[in-house]
Amino acid sequence: MGAVDDSAFVQAADEIAARYGLGSANAPLELAARGEQGQIWRLDTPSGPYAVKQLEMRLTDDDVAADVAFQERAAAGAASYDVASTIRTTDGAILSSIGDRQIRVQTWLDMAGTDPGIDPALVGRMLAELHACGEPRRDPVDSWYTEPVGAERWQTYVDQLGSAYPEVAARLDAAVRDQVAFERLIVEPEELRTCHRDLWADNVRLTSSGRLCVFDWDNCGSADVDQELAMVVWEFGLDDDERIGTFIDVYEAAGGPGRVTGPGDFTMVISQFGHFYEMAADPFLDPLATEADRAHGIERFDEFDSRPLTMEAIDQVIRVSRR
Repeated sequence: MGAVDDSAFVQAADEIAARYGLGSANAPLELAARGEQGQIWRLDTPSGPYAVKQLEMRLTDDDVAADVAFQERAAAGAASYDVASTIRTTDGAILSSIGDRQIRVQTWLDMAGTDPGIDPALVGRMLAELHACGEPRRDPVDSWYTEPVGAERWQTYVDQLGSAYPEVAARLDAAVRDQVAFERLIVEPEELRTCHRDLWADNVRLTSSGRLCVFDWDNCGSADVDQELAMVVWEFGLDDDERIGTFIDVYEAAGGPGRVTGPGDFTMVISQFGHFYEMAADPFLDPLATEADRAHGIERFDEFDSRPLTMEAIDQVIRVSRR
């Protein structure tokens, strides 16, 4: 697909600053991070830095209104963590376009790198406060968080990869054996609230002040709080009884409504892991994918293999949660 020329976009810093009522820019945009749903650019102005998110998929203000409303409600109720503020254009819009690129702007948060080993008490308190901000929901939960890939589709992936990419097929096949077993544990979500739904360590980090910050609110929506709790406990518990116990104790003491009581509470984790594996395999089946896309797929496999979900880990979280 070829490299993308960012030269014109980085010079649009003044235009973006003016459009969002931030005056002028001190310098061209600077690329800060690349994510699955877009790139983050730093915009420096006399009033301070801002984060400009370039969206991967085009949206409308109506599409993001509920996400922003939840983010702002969470910010208002957050005593133990920081949330970036959404900046609107001078016309009151959230999204705007620079050439063929769609953007949104938020206040800048200086944060440390990804670290699932941060204090689990901080994360437990954060999640309790965040769950308290989520209103009850009755709408269906997106299939990304609830549905299995299924044994038949898994086998199709392995078969299609086998001839051209046998090593990738072998890695996927090894993971599929456990994933198919995990998918038998999936249950229908029940205690639905508005949730963040993407609270992996990439999106929960320490700031320079030592406080937590939560970002990337693009995937907010209806979810089971028990299932989100299980996901976040597994991510930050690191298969350690003491860390898991600390997380659960602080979460419950702070009024967190979720409880991990059985394997079905891992539905959100299991479903997402299945789709993550699909995303890792897809570049090897896409004729338009580049070598960089396939290299990113390998990076995904490496990340999953570095800490796979196991039945022992699921049982551990349930045991510690029930004590």
